[in-house]
Amino acid sequence: MTRCAPSLKALWIANRPTGPHVLAEGIGGITDTVLHLRSLVRDPIKEAYGISKAMARTNEVLKSMLAPVIDFYAAAAKAAAASRKANAAVLLEAERKAKADKASKE
Repeated sequence: MTRCAPSLKALWIANRPTGPHVLAEGIGGITDTVLHLRSLVRDPIKEAYGISKAMARTNEVLKSMLAPVIDFYAAAAKAAAASRKANAAVLLEAERKAKADKASKE
């Protein structure tokens, strides 16, 4: 009985990386610890940002210090709003088309 050389697919399957470390390596070394720490600080940071932003309205020094942060979050909020608006327009157009198709069939 002779053995055939294994196919490339069989070699890849036998040697493919497995386990949770694959995900971490694929996204720049983010580990469970990093994700856990992020979840712990997200809410306090969000609250601190809200308070600081409110205080920055009347404090020019604080406003200048927070300007890059405020601009960053504002840009993300504007992009999200634009995305929601575009998605709503697409859904509205799809509903109009469905109604028109339904009316033309009747």
